[in-house]
Formats: sequence, structure tokens, C-alpha cells
Amino acid sequence: MIPVELPSEILNLAEVAFVSMLPIAEVRGGIPLGIALGIPWWKVFIVASAANIFPVPFILKLFPPIEHWLRQWNTWDRFFTWLFKNFK
Repeated sequence: MIPVELPSEILNLAEVAFVSMLPIAEVRGGIPLGIALGIPWWKVFIVASAANIFPVPFILKLFPPIEHWLRQWNTWDRFFTWLFKNFK
């Protein structure tokens, strides 16, 4: 296998995308990171926004089976009952 060098901007954009996917940092961490890495603001905005939205369909698809599995324990059952009663 021949090693391939990726341009530093692609690696930096990958870092921005990864940080933007994290629940703690999200776009508020990804955009400043990208600008600090010297990437043009419009590229950072597009990558950070897309990366922030990317996991949403997977979360929405996987939440019902995970919720159903967690409800077998009384603590989680009470939590989800409270959550859906108060936030629907």
C-alpha cells in the first residue's frame, strides 16, 4: 500500500467536522477551531454546520429501540415516563 499525504486543509476540515459532531462543543467549538487553524470562514461554516446535522437521522432512528431496551430497568422507565409526559 502506498502512503498518501492528505493536504493539511483537508485534515484541518476533518478536525472541524469531528469537533462539530461532539455534543459538548458542537458548532460553537468547531467554527472557532477552524478559524484558528486558518481556514476561510465560509468553508468552516459549511463543514461545521453539515457535520453538526449529520448524526441527527441516526440518533432519531436509533432512539426508539434504545429507549425500549432501557425501559426494562425501573429507573430508566420512570425517567422516560417523566420525560415524555412533561415534554410532549
